Amino acid sequence: MGEIEFDGYLAEARRHVSAANYDVQRMSDDAGDRQAVHSVVLALDAILAALEDVDDARSRAGGERP
Repeated sequence: MGEIEFDGYLAEARRHVSAANYDVQRMSDDAGDRQAVHSVVLALDAILAALEDVDDARSRAGGERP
C-alpha cells in the first residue's frame, strides 16, 4: 500500500469517526445505547491515533509503511 493511499484511508476513517461522534452527541441522554456507542467511537479514535503514531514513527525512521 502506498503512502498516499494509506494517508487517504486514515483521513477517511477520521471523517467517519467524527461523523459518528456527532451522531452520538445528538442521541438523547436517556438512550441506553448511547454510552456503548460512545465507547466504541472512542476506541476507534484511539486505534486511529495509534496507527498515525506508528506511521509517523516509521516515516521518521525511513521504514516501510504498513
